[in-house]
Amino acid sequence: MGAPFAADDRRLFDDGVDFVADPEALEGRWRQEWSDDLQGRIGAADVVANVTVTTLRTDEDPSRRTTYRLIVSMGHALLGRLPSEELTLTSTEDEAGFRTVAGNDHRLLQQPFVAFLKWERATPEATPIPHFHLSPATDPVSQRVAYLLERRRGVEREHGRVIVHQN
Repeated sequence: MGAPFAADDRRLFDDGVDFVADPEALEGRWRQEWSDDLQGRIGAADVVANVTVTTLRTDEDPSRRTTYRLIVSMGHALLGRLPSEELTLTSTEDEAGFRTVAGNDHRLLQQPFVAFLKWERATPEATPIPHFHLSPATDPVSQRVAYLLERRRGVEREHGRVIVHQN
């Protein structure tokens, strides 16, 4: 686990999904917000990985609050270490991303996504809880993610050359 879960992380790791397959199709403010959020997720994530949503479960507690449980098959880790081959991600009604999961079963199940994961601990002794954001693993999104991950690692491309900055 990296840095502690901060207030801004709740917005970036909203326990939700975006369905932006081609960020170049976005215009104006939406394109800038998508780009800023992606950059923020890459900078703060504990893990970035290719995943597939294999199962989507819906739970309702006694007070009639709904929770979605996305079971994801972990593919290739792009950043960090995969916690296991399978991971359960939860989205509850009080999370900002809940509405993006609700009613989107057909857009989620068996689809490839890039998962941005950051763990939160309520107390130092508590079991860490993964917060997430999923983006479609399309070529345009994957290329942008790869570029930003290279920048995070200190790699720059300059006129066909690769320059690695080491601290």
